[in-house]
Amino acid sequence: MSELDFLTPQAAGLNLNEQSDRAIFRTRVARALSHTVVDVMRLWAGTPIRSRQEGYTAVANAFLQQRGYFTDAKVQQEYVKRTAADHINAAVKVLAAQRDALPQDDEARVPLTVALQGLVQALDALA
Repeated sequence: MSELDFLTPQAAGLNLNEQSDRAIFRTRVARALSHTVVDVMRLWAGTPIRSRQEGYTAVANAFLQQRGYFTDAKVQQEYVKRTAADHINAAVKVLAAQRDALPQDDEARVPLTVALQGLVQALDALA
C-alpha cells in the first residue's frame, strides 16, 4: 500500500489518462486536503512546497506519477510548463508589487522593471 492510496476515492469515475479528468482529480484532491498542513503535503509529495495550492497540486501529481499517468513525455512536459508558468507568474506579482511600492523617480525601480521584462519574456517562451 502506498502512502497516497487514501486519494484513490478521489479518482473514482475518472479516466486519469484524460487531461480534463486529471484536472477534476486535482480539484477533488484540493478539496480533500483543504485541512491538511503544508508540511505533511511536502512529505507526501517529496518536493518543496511553498503554499497550500502548490501542495494540493504536488500531492495530486505525486499520486498520478506513482500510477504511471505521466509516462507520456508530452503530458509531463505540459505539467512542467504549467508549473514553471505558475512560478513565474507568482514572481511577477511579487516584483511588480515591490516596484509599484517605490516612488516613480526611485532608481531602484529600474532593475525591478528589467527583471519583470525578463520574466515576461520567459512566460512568452513557455507559451
